[in-house]
Amino acid sequence: MFAGIVTIKYKGKKFYYLRFVENYRVRGKQKVIANLGRLDLIRNKLGNLIKSIREFSDEILVTPEEIETKSALEYGQLLVGKKL
Repeated sequence: MFAGIVTIKYKGKKFYYLRFVENYRVRGKQKVIANLGRLDLIRNKLGNLIKSIREFSDEILVTPEEIETKSALEYGQLLVGKKL
């Protein structure tokens, strides 16, 4: 299952819709699991949707904001010193 964007043309305008889609083995067809709506209207709500969906995942999913560095070594000065 994956998220896909579908383009619909209506009265000379293009609209983009976000869908959850699943592939199955009948001539490469896809089955639409859920229509989430027009991308321009739901874009600001996607973060909250992702946070609520990941609660049901068996995998540990984190966002870049949730990653923190407690300690890190700096090798840049050492590498520069070796090159000189």
